[in-house]
Amino acid sequence: MATPFPERQQEFGRNASQLLNFLCDPTFDEPTRPPAYQALGAWQNMEDRAWEVHDTSLPGHLSQVDTFRRHWIHFHVALPFSEAEREWMAENMDFQTSHYGEIADQLGYEGRIVSAGVHKVVAVHELIHRWLVWRQEADEFSGQGTLDQARSALAYLIRNVTPDAPLPQSYIDRSE
Repeated sequence: MATPFPERQQEFGRNASQLLNFLCDPTFDEPTRPPAYQALGAWQNMEDRAWEVHDTSLPGHLSQVDTFRRHWIHFHVALPFSEAEREWMAENMDFQTSHYGEIADQLGYEGRIVSAGVHKVVAVHELIHRWLVWRQEADEFSGQGTLDQARSALAYLIRNVTPDAPLPQSYIDRSE
């Protein structure tokens, strides 16, 4: 079994597990937030902690870091956002808030990014709509398998970063 990452890095694994649960069980809900925003909040928590796993100066084995990076990339490319959109959302959005009203206030946000060498305007409501369609595997995401790719990459990351932690039951149920 792989040597676990330090405790700070295992927090990443716990956030990844929470996101995997949300991606496998879209009916999960809290009274104050729709599931889509909970999943985006879990994703944002995970992104915030990813640097701890990327940081090769922290104790850990280089092979674990290489494996992490490979599966981190597999996860990222499966998401319905470009790298520039992900960065913009991480810097400008707060899906971790506990009040849906605060998230709703952010729906009108727009910004400018550069993606694939082209300046683009991004709108939060369009990014969230794309997230919802991706989670439903509808429209352009139908038959693509990218939601399953993201789930599989998250499961692998959890196993790599927190090898003693169980995978969410919702993922195990989907896999059987």
